[in-house]
Amino acid sequence: MSALDTQVGGNHYKDMKIQPIEYCHANKLGACETLAIRYISRWRNKAGIQDLRKAIHCLELLIELETKGEDKGEDKVAGKVDDFTVVYNPPALPPRAAQEREALLAALNTEKALTTQLRKDRDRLMESIEKNAGALRVGGHDET
Repeated sequence: MSALDTQVGGNHYKDMKIQPIEYCHANKLGACETLAIRYISRWRNKAGIQDLRKAIHCLELLIELETKGEDKGEDKVAGKVDDFTVVYNPPALPPRAAQEREALLAALNTEKALTTQLRKDRDRLMESIEKNAGALRVGGHDET
């Protein structure tokens, strides 16, 4: 009988096609990665959201330990979600995608500028219409 066939305290790992410990051992993962994978793998069958929070905590520990002494300013996007911090470093875009993105941003900026100008023109036109309509009424000629 294999040690993988035995589980002390439940069956939330034993019933999986590949147990987290097998995956982590085969990929030579460290303690933080292994714990995070274990928590993520079992969260639906054991402790629910608490297991997801534990996984996030393990990853935060890993980031802290791996970046100790490094410049903390390299995170591209950081924010708070509930009680844990989310950090996302987007991958670099391929050159063509970056060019397309810049072209789209330029088009959006142009569209915003045109929309702003059209709104100003509309507002001036409405003011002029109201002013002229008032002048016609004051002069005794109601053309409406």
